Amino acid sequence: MSQEEIFAPSSASEEEGDRKSGDKNKKKKKKLKISDILKKVSFKKEEPRPPRPTSLPFRVVADVPQPEDHSVSPSHPPEFYDGVAETLDRIAQKHTVKKKSPVKPEPAPSALKDNDKEAVVQQLVQILTSEGDVINGKINASPFLRSTLTRLSYPSFAKLLDMYASQSEEPPAPAPVSPTLRRLAITMDVSRRVVTATGVQRLTGYAERYMESFAPWVRSHGGWGNIAQLDEVLECD
Repeated sequence: MSQEEIFAPSSASEEEGDRKSGDKNKKKKKKLKISDILKKVSFKKEEPRPPRPTSLPFRVVADVPQPEDHSVSPSHPPEFYDGVAETLDRIAQKHTVKKKSPVKPEPAPSALKDNDKEAVVQQLVQILTSEGDVINGKINASPFLRSTLTRLSYPSFAKLLDMYASQSEEPPAPAPVSPTLRRLAITMDVSRRVVTATGVQRLTGYAERYMESFAPWVRSHGGWGNIAQLDEVLECD
């Protein structure tokens, strides 16, 4: 018996194993994490950022130390961050009152596929846009607000998002989507705008960490494919 005949079966088995392994890999679907959604939204086409004003007293901000990696923010009483949260809330409320017309609806959710991740992101972006587009500019225009946000620790950052979302959950008219989904969209929106306006990389990690708290709710509603059907999602927390 030749060497080719001896090793032929082994070779065939290896090839068959490779094919099966390849088939398994093809069947695997990459899960879309909330942190991926946040990154997608962060790099979506956004309103052009105006040139940085030259008339604002940025020298005051430059004089304030900007620690890059401190786990604890400067010692301020809770009322200090409450005030920052109220400022952000007033900004959003003013824009909500100003923007009376509803956002143009996207194509019917029933036409979306469960694995159509881009369409899911577009649906979330639609909610974020309807919540207000002036927050980013207001943060850039306020040295106090900007310098405060850049120095937040994670607990303060999370508290800020909680307060902002809770104060924004009482719209003039009944919300067309689940309150939890609306809360997710609002906090994702303000996180994106804070990160964009401040340019602090540490806050990106904070935002991703905070958004992961919504993962159980997303899973309980069948994943992002079902969440895409925004107008049919019911609150069942």
